[in-house]
Formats: sequence, C-alpha cells, structure tokens
Amino acid sequence: MIPVARRMIWREKARFFITAGGLGLTTMLMLFLLGVYEGVKRGSTGYVRECRADIWACESNSTNLLRSSSFMPASLGTEFQKADGVRSAAGILRILATTKIKGKPVTLFLFGFDPREPLGKPPRIIKGRAEIGPGELIVDRAFAAKFKLIPGDSIEIHGRSFRIAAVGEGMNAVVTQFVFTTLEDAQKLLGFPSVVSFHLLSLNPGATAETVIRDLKKSHPTLSFFTKKEFIRNNLDEMETGVLPIFWTIALLGGIIGAALIALMPYGSVLEKREDYALLKAIGARSRFLLFVILKQSLIGSVAGFMIGLALDAVLSPVLLKLVPGLSVVMTLRAVIVVFAAVLLIAGLGSWAPVRKLSRIFPMEVFR
Repeated sequence: MIPVARRMIWREKARFFITAGGLGLTTMLMLFLLGVYEGVKRGSTGYVRECRADIWACESNSTNLLRSSSFMPASLGTEFQKADGVRSAAGILRILATTKIKGKPVTLFLFGFDPREPLGKPPRIIKGRAEIGPGELIVDRAFAAKFKLIPGDSIEIHGRSFRIAAVGEGMNAVVTQFVFTTLEDAQKLLGFPSVVSFHLLSLNPGATAETVIRDLKKSHPTLSFFTKKEFIRNNLDEMETGVLPIFWTIALLGGIIGAALIALMPYGSVLEKREDYALLKAIGARSRFLLFVILKQSLIGSVAGFMIGLALDAVLSPVLLKLVPGLSVVMTLRAVIVVFAAVLLIAGLGSWAPVRKLSRIFPMEVFR
C-alpha cells in the first residue's frame, strides 16, 4: 500500500509540492490567526489576571472592563474597606481619550490609578517605573513600538501634555492599548474629581470572595460585584462577541481552501492514472486497499503542508510583528495541536471526492 501511494506521488512531484506548499500557506494562516486570537485574549484580560484584586465592584449596568461604562463615588472605597473580610480597596477610573501622535488621531483606553496603592497598577513594567507622578503616563510596549515612543517623549491628551515615564507589557488588546496615568490626572481629564469606574478589593486571608460579595450586595444593592474569575470571563465573553469571531471565520475559510487544495492532488492522480487504478482492480486489489492508497496520498500531502506551514509561521511571525507592532501573537501548544488535527481532518475530507471518482472505475477499462 505505502509504496504504491509514494510512487504515485513521486511520479507527480510538481503537483505534490505545489499542493503541499498551498496547504503550508493555509496552515501558516491558521496558526497565525490562532496566535493573534490567543494574544487578544491575553491582552484583553492581562490587566485583570495580574491585578491583585479579589473582587471588582462597579455600577449595576457594567459587567466588564472593555465595553461598558461605570462611574461611582470614589468615597465608596472607604466604606468597602470597612467591610468584613476586606483588607484594602482602591479605585481606578477608565475613560476613552483621544490624542494626536505625529499628526494621526489615536484613541486611548486611559486608566487612572493611585500609584501609592498596590491595587490597580499596570501588569509589568519593562522600562521606567510604575510610581508615576502628575502629568506622566505608562504605555504598552506595542503602543510604544507602533508610534516609536520612548520614555521621556510627550504626547498631548485633551489639551494637556503628558510625559511617558514607563513602558509595560500585558496591556495590548490589539483593537486598542491600555495607557495608565495617575487617578488625579484621569479625573481632571474627565472633569469629575471624585469619580472612579471600578473599586478593586483585596481580601484578608481566610475570607472568601463569595461570602464578602453576598454581604456587600446587602449594603449596596444597586452595585455589581464580581470575583476575579467572573470578571475575567466577562471580558472574554465581550471579546468573543466582537473581534474574536472574525479570526475563527477566517481560519475556517482557510481550512476549506486547504481541503480543496489537498483534494486536487489525489483527484488529479485518479483522473490521469485511471488505467493504473483499473489495472490494480483487475489484478484483485480490493476497494479498501485503493481507498487507503488515496487516503495515504492525502495524509502525506497534509502532513508535509503542516510542517511547511509550521516553519513559515515560526519564520514570518516575528517579521510581521516588526511590521505591525500593534499585533499580539501568542503561540501555544494547544493551537499547534488544534491546527494539526484540522489538517488531518482536511486530509480526510480531501479524500472524499477522489474516492467517489475511484468507485466509478471498472477493471475492464484497462483493456480500452
């Protein structure tokens, strides 16, 4: 079985390499899109994941950090801190701000936090310091690379000049990047000095988030309270109803194209070597044997395409990230396994048309 499949492939080397190359490009696209998908997920939830808060408090109509509004009195933090089981509380203010960088309008997801509080700080600082002062910003690495900004540069937000004091990581949601400033500066930009969007609560050892939330809801029934796990899930759900389905759609279309490509190789082989298959049937080859010959050709082409795509993705992804700094690509073993399983499925689907064609070949055709 194996020598027959290999010999048929070897006799049509050009078709095999063109098919494997096409499937390799499709595989690279699927791997890249899944990498961007994972990057968006991590970027949109990285701040919440790495924040030390156990409970997120917000207005009742707000469920996530990305696409919902919430404004509360900053003074509620004092009340929350007195609640049983709460160790500390800190408020953050999230606003949409606009600026112009090198003549281009840019929308910022601006977060105001108290640099003196451990809660609410940016996830990771790679350049500069997190203890910023008035008129200073912390920007994401992707944002800094996109606009070629370094610590010490200044940008203007709503008529005020801000100096970039630090560059961080884990704040890139692809569609936008998080920028951090002091809570006081964010409140001045908003025009309301005593307002925050979220109150972040950390708990005492032994206290459970569910118990504390139950007590807080009794005293503040008009507010919403979420555990860290729930708030992460809410942010993921919000992303999955927005940009993330687009990536899955493109990946699915890539898989369909890959199935069409891989079907062409054995289908063309059946058409051009019709007499060879008829001879195999005439000398007693069973349908199962011929089925495995077709399937083997598809599998060899698919696996070769997968290896080409994996190599292309490893080489080209860093180049694309240099060209488009705003992208965030995170390749995981799970993504590689998913794509490999998809490639095997493509091999199976690609065998369907040639197998049907093969079933219509009769042994007597060898004598035509």
